[in-house]
Amino acid sequence: PRIYALGDTEQGLDVLSREYLVKWSREMSSQLPFVQAAVRLLAQHSVGDAYEPLILTKDSAWNQLATDWLLQEFYPNCSIRGKTYDFQNLMYVESTLLDVDGDFLCIYGRDEYDNPKLQLIPTHRIRSVETNKVITEGPYKDHILADGVIYTPQGKAVAYSVIENRNYVDSTLENL
Repeated sequence: PRIYALGDTEQGLDVLSREYLVKWSREMSSQLPFVQAAVRLLAQHSVGDAYEPLILTKDSAWNQLATDWLLQEFYPNCSIRGKTYDFQNLMYVESTLLDVDGDFLCIYGRDEYDNPKLQLIPTHRIRSVETNKVITEGPYKDHILADGVIYTPQGKAVAYSVIENRNYVDSTLENL
């Protein structure tokens, strides 16, 4: 029996074990064709056409305007990485990240023209040098830092420590 399986999520795996788990999972999905096929199939069936807008207010003119804006403006331009990652492709990538890595962070923001944008942060970039500790000062005083996620004492994730590059320069992103 694994005692830690009965604890909170942030106590389930230490940092090194989680790194190995993600590494081996990525290796399996890239080296084993049947795993890769299963991940792709799940992503295709999870996304499909399920995210086509269906707006059903009493104002049919507004419904059409909102649908057109989503399909022509937001969906093709939703990612900060450009038009290669339209909304459907982003959903496909999210499904793949969940199946292979187990998690990811999606940041909702706006560009310089105030257009809504999405950014995906893979799980290997969410981390911190210290982990499983209570923060003693600053805006997150009495919160818990666990492997790059800052939790309230009640367990709600409120901020993330994201590694910007391989030199472990991190920044804290708030969950708004």
